[in-house]
Order: sequence, then structure tokens, then C-alpha cells
Amino acid sequence: EGRSGAASPAGRLAVHAPDRPFDRCRALEGRDRLHPLRALRPALPDGGDDDGKIQLRGDSRVSVVIHKAPETRRSFLTRITGGLIGAGVLASLWPLFRSLVPNVRYEPPSRFKIGSPELFQQGVTFLDEQRIFLFREGNSFHVISAVCTHLGCTVKFSPFNRVMEMIVRKLKVRLSGEFRCPCHGSKFRGEGTNYAGPAPRPLKWHPIEIAPEDGQLLVDISREVDREFRLVV
Repeated sequence: EGRSGAASPAGRLAVHAPDRPFDRCRALEGRDRLHPLRALRPALPDGGDDDGKIQLRGDSRVSVVIHKAPETRRSFLTRITGGLIGAGVLASLWPLFRSLVPNVRYEPPSRFKIGSPELFQQGVTFLDEQRIFLFREGNSFHVISAVCTHLGCTVKFSPFNRVMEMIVRKLKVRLSGEFRCPCHGSKFRGEGTNYAGPAPRPLKWHPIEIAPEDGQLLVDISREVDREFRLVV
């Protein structure tokens, strides 16, 4: 009740509301029939309202609810399989990528300058980056490695309260301290001789000279010298 209908010439049923003019419903009979969703498409805004409803002509509102189809077991397995295949392809191509990059190890040079002789005070100077100890007694210089002969840790120099004279390897030497390894407890006398702990060999002595081009001290850690070696400038 409240609605009336009349068959159109094309066999369609024109539906109108009592509060709307009958002529308006009759005017709709001449339009082509569209699919319901296609008929709504021109009236739909880009994003709709925040409440999920879309404003159409007049005061009517249409609620649009979109349900996402649940993921099936087959689609889940397909995605997992695709991911595994992709990972396998990348793993197989990794050696190729590595071959394109040169395998270069950047190491400090074995010969390097440490500065002019007048820059260094009397006594012991530790050069952290080069891992060496520079000893100066007057105008005499010599270099001892800071690399422990056990496992390569950096030894520390522990000074004495006073300079001591000792006979080491039949040589009379003046010692101002000793070397100690903080890793495993190895100990070395002030001229490098190992006497305690697991270190199997003495600390290395390296040659030092004056660079002819600029007069700086030049150290070569690729070579060793005897403990009698001294550079006098």
C-alpha cells in the first residue's frame, strides 16, 4: 500500500511515491535500463563519507559494505612458495654479485713516518694507531712493537719508579719499566724479553731511520732488528 504501478509500453513497471509527481516517473520510462551498479557509479564520490555511506541525489543514502574474501589455504601456500623461490634465486646469484666486487683488504702501510725527532720527549711514547713504542734517550731512538707474541693483543707499558740497570742476554741495559699484556698476563722486560705468561717470544724491534726528503722519523714494521740497534740523530 502507498505505492501504485503501471505497466510501461516496454513491459516495465514504473514505481512512484505518492509525494512525487507521477509525470516524473513517466519521464523515466524512456531511459535505457542500466545495471544497478553502473547506474550508481556516476553518483559515487571518490572516497565516500567516513561512515561508509555515499550521498546520492535527494535525501536517500546508500550503505556500501565491502567484504574482503578470506585468504584460502591455496593462496597462502602460493605466496609462501613464491617467497622461497625468490630467496633461492637471490642466494644463487650472491656469488655472482660478490665476484663483481674486488676482494681488497685495507691494511696500514708497513713503512710510515711518525714525525720529526724534536716532536718526541725523552722517555717512552706510545703510538696507538701504529701499535709501537718509541724510546728516546738523549739523541738516541729505538722502536719496540706493542703486539704481544702470544695472540696479538696490544701490550701496555708499566713504568718503574726509577730507572734500573740489568743484564739481559749478556747486555747491560737501562730499563725504565716493563710491558704487560692485559689479555692473558704475559710480561716482558723493558727491552722486550718475555719472562712470564704464555708469550713464546720477545717483542719485536723494528728499524727506524731519518727520511731523506723531509727529515722525519721513518719506521718499517715489516722488518726486525737486533736489540743493540739505535738511531742517533
